[in-house]
Amino acid sequence: MVSALLLLAITAHAQIPISDIDKAIPSFADWGIKAGGNFEQISGFPFKQSYDPGGMGGAYICIHGRTLGLKLEATASMAHYSSMYAASYAFTDTKSSSADTVTKADFTTLSVNVPLLIEVRPCRHFLFEFGGQYTQILSVTDKSNAFKNAWNTDKVFKTSYYSMIMGIEEDITRRLKLGATYTAGMSDINNAAFKGLNDYWYASSAQVYLVYKIKKWYHVK
Repeated sequence: MVSALLLLAITAHAQIPISDIDKAIPSFADWGIKAGGNFEQISGFPFKQSYDPGGMGGAYICIHGRTLGLKLEATASMAHYSSMYAASYAFTDTKSSSADTVTKADFTTLSVNVPLLIEVRPCRHFLFEFGGQYTQILSVTDKSNAFKNAWNTDKVFKTSYYSMIMGIEEDITRRLKLGATYTAGMSDINNAAFKGLNDYWYASSAQVYLVYKIKKWYHVK
């Protein structure tokens, strides 16, 4: 901002063409695809506290200045969660009427994520990013059917939630980047469908991925 004001002041005094100012403050946009690993957990009883592996992939579009940028992404991710105890456990020091006291829940979710990120580039080939993310859970599969058999419902999670996200990216080549992000859930995803499961559940994840830049547009040629 300061540099822009200085350039305008110099232009007014020296009658420098506006096109020269545009060249001094370059801006551009690019879009591409990304894919990598998604390691996710739910912090809340009765889930195991472990970042189980899954996958993610999607696309992005970004507009940049010299040091700042704004990026919008749309990604799909798969996550895996498992419970510490048998699903028939009532979590109130008693057992449910289900005869199965062994089978644990084993959930797999498919979600769509929409992060909006601010980029800060301290040097040419490296950047920090931070922002917010909206997640819509498209499907939930209990591989063992443990919760459905024990409680006659599989609506364990709320269908959407919000998160904070931060990360880094580094250029490997002109078109390829390596990145990593950490996402911390800010919304309780416990659907409160089961008696005794009253904890707050927050989903958090770590992602490591590659980015391929498909197209880049310059505001000034």
